[in-house]
Amino acid sequence: VAQLVGCAEANRDLVSHPDEVLQCLRSKKAEELVLATTEVSNPVVLTFLPTYHDKYLPKVPTVAIDRGFFQDIEVLTGVTTDEGALSIVMPPIPELLNESLEDLAQDEFDHAIRKSVLSWINSDDTSLLSEYMDRVPPGDKEGLRRAYIDYLSDRAFKCPGQFLAEKHSARGSPVYFYVYAHKSKKDGLPSWMGAPHHTEVAFFLALPFDSDAGYSDEDRLISEAMVAMLTSFAKTGYVDLRILDF
Repeated sequence: VAQLVGCAEANRDLVSHPDEVLQCLRSKKAEELVLATTEVSNPVVLTFLPTYHDKYLPKVPTVAIDRGFFQDIEVLTGVTTDEGALSIVMPPIPELLNESLEDLAQDEFDHAIRKSVLSWINSDDTSLLSEYMDRVPPGDKEGLRRAYIDYLSDRAFKCPGQFLAEKHSARGSPVYFYVYAHKSKKDGLPSWMGAPHHTEVAFFLALPFDSDAGYSDEDRLISEAMVAMLTSFAKTGYVDLRILDF
């Protein structure tokens, strides 16, 4: 990115001249940096990930958590039922969103699903993907779509979330773990899909109570309970499960 926007070159980069390069980068417009980042990162979605072995993250996060190098505090975390579906919703991939994939040629399907799902994996190691694909009968494109999405869900969201929760719980810290399954009719998601990553955020932020946003009474009821849950935890470190009894 620094090279593309003219802030670095072969003999002057972030390693040899960090202050100069950073000062140059800070002088650039956000739009210019975004365009350069897109050019460098394509087709990977997540370009800049946290670095470690510095003051902010002195250890590899997974190693630190595994060894208990964290504060003993109350934890509220969770997942949605279909986290990995985000990969074909943002941006939307119409040919993969259809209820039936019968009319989609196999090679077109393979290209589209791999490009969409694997762009969220910042690693060339996809060896575990075969564990999911091997369960699908030959020619079952809907089954393969589900296998790819489940692979991404587990690898990028559900397994890390469970790992974090289990390690905190093992140290005696109270852990509250939710699974968000609600699908608002407003979102127009296909019936085969569960709740994609991030869809619970609007409900935590009480957006369904915006009368112009097109949410239903059911959406508002769920949002009210979720806000109450979050507020209870923020104030006391405890979640009264009776809040969710509706």
